[in-house]
Amino acid sequence: MAHVKEKPSDKLTAFERYQELNARQVAKYVGVETTKSVWVYVKEGKLPQPRYLAPHKPIWRLGEVLDHTHALMQAPSKAVQGFKGNELQESQRTSKSKVKLLKERLGLK
Repeated sequence: MAHVKEKPSDKLTAFERYQELNARQVAKYVGVETTKSVWVYVKEGKLPQPRYLAPHKPIWRLGEVLDHTHALMQAPSKAVQGFKGNELQESQRTSKSKVKLLKERLGLK
């Protein structure tokens, strides 16, 4: 049998995985000051494209953001340099501690 690679979002509950984040919350997660930086990261492929609940109402799912940023941290490239999420890779934190850190940053219990 082929080994299925576990995603970081697999450690989240269903409620947490589908938690909807606005641009301000995503900015807080990736460690930037403005939502403009979030849109720059989306354009550069450092963050996933948002979903839209209504026109001009973008949301991101926590599990998608976590999986997308985790994948970039596992295979760093020149395109990822300067992305503030890289401190997680440098310290070699486990997926479990990444989830804990994410919850702390977003103010989740």
